[in-house]
Amino acid sequence: MKKSGCIVAIIIAVLIPVAIYCWIKWDRLVSKGRNYECLTDYDALAAAWLNLPDDSTANIMIYSNEFVGHYSDKMRGKYRFINDSVLVVQWNWADENNDVYTNPPYTDTLVIRGRYDFVKINKQ
Repeated sequence: MKKSGCIVAIIIAVLIPVAIYCWIKWDRLVSKGRNYECLTDYDALAAAWLNLPDDSTANIMIYSNEFVGHYSDKMRGKYRFINDSVLVVQWNWADENNDVYTNPPYTDTLVIRGRYDFVKINKQ
């Protein structure tokens, strides 16, 4: 194989994983505001990514930690802080492609535990 063919193959081998990563993480890469992760247990076998783009709007992506039955649902709603770290969110919009969270409204109580971390208090 020629030298230029090897270089092209290396570039393609690097760009494909980068493109897949950007596609998977696109919402997080372009989000504005504060972002938090709940990596352990948002609901049964689910984790979540929370985005607070302004003082009242909340976006969330809840995704399954299972390989079988995997889902990735998106919702939007309004939030208010009860104190410095506890907020109540009224989810009033669900993406039409959602598999589990399909019929809002849903209400969640969330605790911000750190700079990038949150947990859900009222587990379902």
